[in-house]
Amino acid sequence: MKNHLLIPLFVLVFVLASAVAPTARAQESPIAPECFNLSADDCAFLMTALAKTGQDVTSFNQSFHLQVTLNGWMGQADTNDFTLDVKGHGPFIIDPAKALQNPLAAVSAMLDMQATSSGGGQRLSSMMDIRYVDSTGYWTDPATGQWLGLSADEVMGLMAMAAGLAAQPEQLAKIATPAGAPIAPAVTKEAVDLSADLATTNIAEVLPTPSFVVNYVRKDDVKMMGRTLSPFSLDLDMAPLLASKQFQSFLVQVLSTAGQGDQDPGLLMAAQMAPTVLDHTSVTLNVTLWVGEDDMLLHKVTLDMQTAVDVDAVLGLGKTGAGPATVEVHADVTLDHINQHMMVSAPEHATMLAPSGLSAALMQ
Repeated sequence: MKNHLLIPLFVLVFVLASAVAPTARAQESPIAPECFNLSADDCAFLMTALAKTGQDVTSFNQSFHLQVTLNGWMGQADTNDFTLDVKGHGPFIIDPAKALQNPLAAVSAMLDMQATSSGGGQRLSSMMDIRYVDSTGYWTDPATGQWLGLSADEVMGLMAMAAGLAAQPEQLAKIATPAGAPIAPAVTKEAVDLSADLATTNIAEVLPTPSFVVNYVRKDDVKMMGRTLSPFSLDLDMAPLLASKQFQSFLVQVLSTAGQGDQDPGLLMAAQMAPTVLDHTSVTLNVTLWVGEDDMLLHKVTLDMQTAVDVDAVLGLGKTGAGPATVEVHADVTLDHINQHMMVSAPEHATMLAPSGLSAALMQ
């Protein structure tokens, strides 16, 4: 069931990111198209700041906050069915020299996180530490506190092997885990098929124009984090995208491919219902970038998303007065101590996992 929800969300985010990404725009207009209705001066300031951040920033401390609230999904309007609150902080380091040799080794990061969730009358809270250093990711098991590790190089190698075997389905069944249990061919083929479909998709055919961009504006400067910051606010209304027959057909194709490969009737049913669900769903977003007036570096990013689904209309129940089911998401990331000296070290006594054992570890 989790996969049924994640695949449409991943596709939506992929299309949105591809459609509004600066690299996807032709540089023809005097005002860069990725800036939409920003003035030429504001656009130049923002593009310069983003380029400078990408080129000059090699380390920073990040603090992030994620809030997710689900309302009305249990048939009761204006009630919180589920809430998730995640906070974390830690250093992030980029080594440009290593990037030329092995991009996976160019990044080091550490996050101390606390997650709290509530729903169904229960409230759960857990701590987790995450580190990434020398092409290896480490995390603590929330239940035991034990450090677990996984090599990114090994994961990439396994993915490359899976991609090579995708054209040879009969070989997939011969791959075995250390315990001797065969890896399910459908799972591997599903991931490969979806990745290939998305990688080769012409987004311009799925959504010809970024008509869902409502407004892009530079707001008044504010004093924050000990400096003057310029907020650039981008408002998006996804209604044109959700109603687009091209996007609906694309999503149906992705869900159908996944359902057939995994022999999953739930995904196949989701493919059939996708157009109806999208016709009765609204999604609005705001993304705000906070740029330093003095150093022209990115210091903060916030995202707010509101999703509403008219469940009554989707199920053909008419007007029951229950109201839409909603999902509200707020996320913000703050960057400070930019380009100051930081270090991230691997934890001692971590239990290293083989890529084939990752699924079992995550399901515990």
